[in-house]
Amino acid sequence: MTSREEMLKVLGEYFPITGTTEDFDGSEGGIWICAECGYLNKKGIPYFDYYAEERIYELGVLSTLDNMVNKRGWYFEWHDAGTIMVYPD
Repeated sequence: MTSREEMLKVLGEYFPITGTTEDFDGSEGGIWICAECGYLNKKGIPYFDYYAEERIYELGVLSTLDNMVNKRGWYFEWHDAGTIMVYPD
């Protein structure tokens, strides 16, 4: 499994990181990301869309990003439509 420090660097290559889950609500070990800030991949597709029903999304996360994070032993979890966290599996 990838450490949190490494995941911060990896995800930081895709979009700015808002903070840690400790900063957000005090829960330990996760990463806090703004899901409504309009972060797009190189093709102009949003990484996050809470309401997405398209096949390119897995529970509102662009499948390619979701798969990359899962392979590193982490997973996405929505807090609300504008806030998503990443936690170690």
